[in-house]
Amino acid sequence: MSLFRVFITLTLVVCCAVPSFSAEKEKMQVPVLLDLGLGFGRLKSEVDITSNDQNVYVFKPFLAGSVEADTIKSLKHKLPKDAPEWLQNTELTYSPLPLPDSIYFTQSEDGSDKVFGLSIGPSLSVGGGLTFLTVSAGVGLRATYLYMENDLFDENHFLSLGALASYNITFKPVRYFHVEVGQQHSWHIEDQLSTNEYLGRFTENYAMLHFRFPYTADVKL
Repeated sequence: MSLFRVFITLTLVVCCAVPSFSAEKEKMQVPVLLDLGLGFGRLKSEVDITSNDQNVYVFKPFLAGSVEADTIKSLKHKLPKDAPEWLQNTELTYSPLPLPDSIYFTQSEDGSDKVFGLSIGPSLSVGGGLTFLTVSAGVGLRATYLYMENDLFDENHFLSLGALASYNITFKPVRYFHVEVGQQHSWHIEDQLSTNEYLGRFTENYAMLHFRFPYTADVKL
């Protein structure tokens, strides 16, 4: 099974959990969307990681499977009986682990501080609203690595696990092209730096373009 079909199947399992494990599953063809995104933004932390207020930028590649509200409504007989009704009016998006979703870097200049790194981890978001405008919120797990080369620190490496929460507004001029602006917060197991400060909380402000491709997945639900 291809990697794409694996995470599409995971998306559908997350969105349309079968109420009974003993029930016989039915093979179905389900319309889903492959969501490819490219974003750009800035990283901020509660602790200074550059010595001169230098910007740390974020490049955000995005790969996910999305299930639209109409599809969830068509599968409502597969939802648990106690599932809330609002679930049928939402779009769910699941992003697995195949590539980093945040790549951090500073502008390369002579004598400037150098910061680079990445974050990776799965996430799930729920969105709803109008046809051309939706608001979404998401949660996920995160592993982050940063290399910080400047005069502040004796130890240049930060590596930690954590969790994230995000929210965004998405403009939808056409079904298969979306524009998103959002903010992502992550909380990691704090690491004490050589400055005796603790680093672990980050915020990303970003804008992203989404290109979506229809796909029919054969899955058992």
